[in-house]
Amino acid sequence: MSLETIRDRLGKPIGTVETLANGSAVAKKTAGPVVGYYDAKTDQVRETAGPVIGRGKGLLYSLLHN
Repeated sequence: MSLETIRDRLGKPIGTVETLANGSAVAKKTAGPVVGYYDAKTDQVRETAGPVIGRGKGLLYSLLHN
């Protein structure tokens, strides 16, 4: 498991991405709410509400910039 802090272009923390042992990941805003999930097995990214929004772990990082 690893925890990566994501920062904006000014260096201010905007959230974290926690990668689990199986490769899946969870993105959280700095204030605490989860914004999305990455499922490594299916290569799908889901918003917190559940719908699949695309493929690839990189998409998960973009949810933190919204």
